[in-house]
Amino acid sequence: RRAAGLDHATFDRAEGYLGVMVDDLITRGVTEPYRMFTSRAEFRILLRQDNADIRLTQKGYDLNLADDIRLERMKSRKTQIHDFINNIRQHKISKDLVNPYLKSIGSSELLESTKLIQLIKRPDLEFDDMMDNVEEVQTYKSKFQEDAIQTAIVEIKYEDYIEREQSQADKMLKLENYIIRDTFDYSSVTSLSHESREKLQKIRPKTLGQASRISGVNPADISVLMVHLVK
Repeated sequence: RRAAGLDHATFDRAEGYLGVMVDDLITRGVTEPYRMFTSRAEFRILLRQDNADIRLTQKGYDLNLADDIRLERMKSRKTQIHDFINNIRQHKISKDLVNPYLKSIGSSELLESTKLIQLIKRPDLEFDDMMDNVEEVQTYKSKFQEDAIQTAIVEIKYEDYIEREQSQADKMLKLENYIIRDTFDYSSVTSLSHESREKLQKIRPKTLGQASRISGVNPADISVLMVHLVK
């Protein structure tokens, strides 16, 4: 059908637990049987069950593990999530229409009309229940797929946390752009700590990002390596 795009099918730690597992085995070694615990991942808010298809379907397709139908289904769902969030951001809801419902669930009533997204962010409000009881938002139920709505609601409620974690993941990804050549002599970098030199020499990471995840290699050592790599 097509050549597998292997260059585009690699996994990093922010894309899947497979990426966490492989990276752990390479950079941290194995002194006992390895088990993939979710606690091993730094970016668990990004690695959610509800967005697994969006994270991984394209990679599966590039490896000939997912067909065109599955890819198009993922793209359609992704578009629905995006459109739903955009609609919610622009939707201003009248206090007169929503206050009876807010009162019925014991949530603070609005003093003035507000953007619907602000209501959804309330921890005591369930959007499914709101769609069933507030006429103005019932149309969302017929316009969008249920699973797309659920993922969009998670994205909205935890928006600040997701953005913060994505920013951290992006910073880590930048370190992957610093390639360490196979012949790099760590012993010549005298400003590295003795422990770091030993571990780096033994593991020989391929990138600065990989080096940063080796146990015992501290941020100061990474800064020193970065200076040498850009020379």
